[in-house]
Amino acid sequence: FGSRNVCSDSSSALCAMIDAKDCHQLDDDEDDDASVHSAISNASDFQEDEEVDYLALELVHYLPAEKVTKLFKNMRAKEKAVQDLLHRNRMLLESCQKLDEENQALSERLREVEAAGPREGAGPPGPAPPTAAAPVVDSSVFLKLERGKEEQILALKGENERLKVQVRRLNECGQQMEEALAQAQKELRKAQQGRPHQDAAGPAKARSSSLLDPNVLDEEERIYRELQGQSAADLVARKVKQWQTENRAKAQAGLQALLNDDSQRIKRWSSDVAAVMLAVDGMEAQLRGPREQKDSRESKDARAQKRTKASAAGGAGGGGQHLSSEQLSQASAQILDDFDKVRSQLEEAEKVQLSLEQTTRGIHDGAEQAAAAA
Repeated sequence: FGSRNVCSDSSSALCAMIDAKDCHQLDDDEDDDASVHSAISNASDFQEDEEVDYLALELVHYLPAEKVTKLFKNMRAKEKAVQDLLHRNRMLLESCQKLDEENQALSERLREVEAAGPREGAGPPGPAPPTAAAPVVDSSVFLKLERGKEEQILALKGENERLKVQVRRLNECGQQMEEALAQAQKELRKAQQGRPHQDAAGPAKARSSSLLDPNVLDEEERIYRELQGQSAADLVARKVKQWQTENRAKAQAGLQALLNDDSQRIKRWSSDVAAVMLAVDGMEAQLRGPREQKDSRESKDARAQKRTKASAAGGAGGGGQHLSSEQLSQASAQILDDFDKVRSQLEEAEKVQLSLEQTTRGIHDGAEQAAAAA
């Protein structure tokens, strides 16, 4: 417990140092260009911040998440600044090499000119004109330029080596930070997995855990609660989605069964209606044929029917009674009226059948659209 308290005090002090350093260097954490320019303009900050960075690497397990992100962001800004300086130094080195080559070419030409001067004057001496004096070549400017270029090249090479060493150290620090972050994530997972077992251990373990410092476990509890809340929300969303799919499938199956039943009923009704219509047409033909024949023969056989009726009535002495032509015509007319009523009822049934088919089609289309939209 004493070591944890010491680590927590050191981590709080380190957090204060990091906050002060961030406030001094980076006013805005989101502006990476500003951080890079500040790091380039203040080259001495690299040496001043080394102790703070190494102390942060040693105590990264006890830092809050916000401080760790700030530390990572500061390290990335420094690395970016170093990479920018390295790129600029490489460009300067290339330009210096080009200038050195040009300087060497000019120096060789100058030596050739100086060597060619005495050779041309090695002949027999002639009378030199008193007024034509030999021009004096001043090479001090070229010597100064060459010396300055060499000094600049040496300084840039030394700066390049120093930046390479610093980049190598920053890469090592970044790898250490990544390893520490992975280790912290593993420990956090282990703590999350051991949390339910600790909750089910009983009140004795709860009393023993209450003796610990609550400030040490606040961050872990907050992360654990956030993860539990996210997992509960995901579980509820999955359950609601599964319930919606099941209800949609049930509704679609019910509508499909209803549509199949209605289509079968409609097919049966259509076959029954067709059979009834055929029967009605046959009966109409049968009834209309004898009626027309009876109407044509009524005038001819009227007397013969009266005589037969009279003889039958007198001979039988009040036996069975026979129907007259008027009664037959009335019965046939009544039967035709009944068939007309049956036909009208069948037509109404066909209309109801068509409306029912349209309704079932509309329900089926609506169900398909709802399923497609889901």
